[in-house]
Amino acid sequence: FNEKGNRVSVTISLPVEVMFSISDENGIQVICPSGGITATAADKFRVLLLELVKAGHRNYRFDMSHVDAIDSVSLSVFVVFAKMLARQGDQWNVEIINASDSMRKLFRITRIDKALKLSVPEGSRNGLR
Repeated sequence: FNEKGNRVSVTISLPVEVMFSISDENGIQVICPSGGITATAADKFRVLLLELVKAGHRNYRFDMSHVDAIDSVSLSVFVVFAKMLARQGDQWNVEIINASDSMRKLFRITRIDKALKLSVPEGSRNGLR
Protein backbone atom coordinates (compact mmCIF):
# COMPACT_ATOMS: atom_id res chain seq x y z
CA PHE A 1 0.00 0.00 0.00
CA ASN A 2 1.12 3.54 -0.57
CA GLU A 3 -0.03 6.65 1.31
CA LYS A 4 -3.10 6.94 -0.97
CA GLY A 5 -4.21 3.39 -0.19
CA ASN A 6 -3.33 2.02 -3.62
CA ARG A 7 -2.14 -1.53 -3.77
CA VAL A 8 -0.35 -3.54 -6.44
CA SER A 9 -1.11 -7.24 -6.78
CA VAL A 10 1.17 -9.57 -8.67
CA THR A 11 0.27 -13.07 -9.81
CA ILE A 12 3.02 -15.49 -10.65
CA SER A 13 2.31 -18.73 -12.47
CA LEU A 14 4.77 -21.51 -11.89
CA PRO A 15 4.78 -24.51 -14.19
CA VAL A 16 3.57 -27.66 -12.48
CA GLU A 17 4.68 -30.96 -13.90
CA VAL A 18 1.89 -33.39 -14.65
CA MET A 19 2.43 -36.77 -13.08
CA PHE A 20 1.19 -40.01 -14.61
CA SER A 21 0.98 -43.00 -12.32
CA ILE A 22 0.37 -46.37 -13.95
CA SER A 23 -0.72 -49.60 -12.35
CA ASP A 24 -1.93 -52.94 -13.63
CA GLU A 25 -5.27 -54.13 -12.28
CA ASN A 26 -6.05 -57.61 -13.62
CA GLY A 27 -4.65 -56.83 -17.07
CA ILE A 28 -6.05 -53.30 -17.23
CA GLN A 29 -3.48 -50.50 -17.42
CA VAL A 30 -4.80 -47.87 -15.01
CA ILE A 31 -3.41 -44.44 -15.86
CA CYS A 32 -3.92 -41.75 -13.22
CA PRO A 33 -2.79 -38.33 -14.40
CA SER A 34 -2.67 -35.47 -11.93
CA GLY A 35 -2.75 -31.75 -12.57
CA GLY A 36 -3.50 -30.19 -15.93
CA ILE A 37 -3.03 -32.30 -19.04
CA THR A 38 -2.07 -29.44 -21.33
CA ALA A 39 0.24 -28.84 -24.29
CA THR A 40 3.27 -28.81 -22.00
CA ALA A 41 2.55 -32.41 -20.95
CA ALA A 42 1.11 -33.69 -24.24
CA ASP A 43 4.38 -35.10 -25.58
CA LYS A 44 5.11 -36.95 -22.34
CA PHE A 45 1.52 -38.28 -22.38
CA ARG A 46 1.84 -39.40 -26.03
CA VAL A 47 5.16 -41.20 -25.41
CA LEU A 48 3.72 -42.95 -22.34
CA LEU A 49 0.72 -44.23 -24.30
CA LEU A 50 2.89 -45.28 -27.23
CA GLU A 51 5.09 -47.35 -24.90
CA LEU A 52 2.03 -49.08 -23.42
CA VAL A 53 0.66 -49.92 -26.88
CA LYS A 54 4.06 -51.19 -28.04
CA ALA A 55 4.20 -53.41 -24.94
CA GLY A 56 1.01 -55.09 -26.20
CA HIS A 57 -1.48 -53.82 -23.65
CA ARG A 58 -5.09 -53.77 -24.90
CA ASN A 59 -7.14 -52.59 -21.90
CA TYR A 60 -6.86 -49.13 -20.41
CA ARG A 61 -8.59 -47.13 -17.70
CA PHE A 62 -7.95 -43.41 -17.29
CA ASP A 63 -8.79 -42.24 -13.78
CA MET A 64 -9.30 -38.52 -14.20
CA SER A 65 -10.08 -37.80 -10.53
CA HIS A 66 -6.91 -35.71 -10.10
CA VAL A 67 -7.04 -33.85 -13.42
CA ASP A 68 -8.00 -30.21 -13.14
CA ALA A 69 -7.67 -29.18 -16.81
CA ILE A 70 -7.28 -30.62 -20.29
CA ASP A 71 -6.65 -28.70 -23.51
CA SER A 72 -7.12 -29.34 -27.22
CA VAL A 73 -3.56 -30.57 -27.73
CA SER A 74 -4.03 -33.26 -25.08
CA LEU A 75 -7.44 -34.14 -26.47
CA SER A 76 -5.72 -34.82 -29.79
CA VAL A 77 -3.43 -37.28 -27.96
CA PHE A 78 -6.54 -39.28 -27.02
CA VAL A 79 -7.60 -39.32 -30.69
CA VAL A 80 -4.16 -40.49 -31.84
CA PHE A 81 -4.25 -43.13 -29.09
CA ALA A 82 -7.59 -44.42 -30.40
CA LYS A 83 -6.16 -44.65 -33.92
CA MET A 84 -3.09 -46.54 -32.65
CA LEU A 85 -5.34 -49.03 -30.90
CA ALA A 86 -7.60 -49.42 -33.94
CA ARG A 87 -4.55 -50.43 -36.01
CA GLN A 88 -3.86 -53.16 -33.44
CA GLY A 89 -7.22 -54.84 -34.11
CA ASP A 90 -10.64 -54.97 -32.49
CA GLN A 91 -9.82 -56.43 -29.08
CA TRP A 92 -9.17 -53.31 -27.02
CA ASN A 93 -11.04 -51.32 -24.44
CA VAL A 94 -10.64 -47.83 -22.99
CA GLU A 95 -12.50 -46.51 -19.96
CA ILE A 96 -12.41 -43.00 -18.61
CA ILE A 97 -13.62 -42.75 -15.04
CA ASN A 98 -13.99 -39.99 -12.45
CA ALA A 99 -14.03 -37.24 -15.06
CA SER A 100 -15.56 -33.95 -13.97
CA ASP A 101 -18.85 -32.87 -15.52
CA SER A 102 -17.08 -30.32 -17.69
CA MET A 103 -14.57 -32.92 -18.88
CA ARG A 104 -17.36 -35.37 -19.73
CA LYS A 105 -19.11 -32.65 -21.74
CA LEU A 106 -15.86 -31.88 -23.55
CA PHE A 107 -15.38 -35.55 -24.47
CA ARG A 108 -18.96 -35.65 -25.79
CA ILE A 109 -18.72 -32.39 -27.74
CA THR A 110 -15.46 -33.47 -29.40
CA ARG A 111 -16.89 -36.98 -29.95
CA ILE A 112 -13.86 -38.55 -28.30
CA ASP A 113 -16.31 -40.63 -26.28
CA LYS A 114 -17.22 -42.36 -29.59
CA ALA A 115 -13.68 -42.68 -30.97
CA LEU A 116 -12.37 -44.45 -27.87
CA LYS A 117 -15.21 -46.93 -27.40
CA LEU A 118 -15.53 -45.59 -23.89
CA SER A 119 -17.39 -47.58 -21.33
CA VAL A 120 -18.40 -47.11 -17.74
CA PRO A 121 -17.06 -49.71 -15.31
CA GLU A 122 -19.78 -51.65 -13.52
CA GLY A 123 -20.91 -49.82 -10.40
CA SER A 124 -19.26 -46.55 -11.44
CA ARG A 125 -21.27 -43.37 -11.16
CA ASN A 126 -18.53 -41.08 -12.39
CA GLY A 127 -17.62 -42.55 -15.75
CA LEU A 128 -18.73 -41.13 -19.06
CA ARG A 129 -22.33 -41.87 -19.83
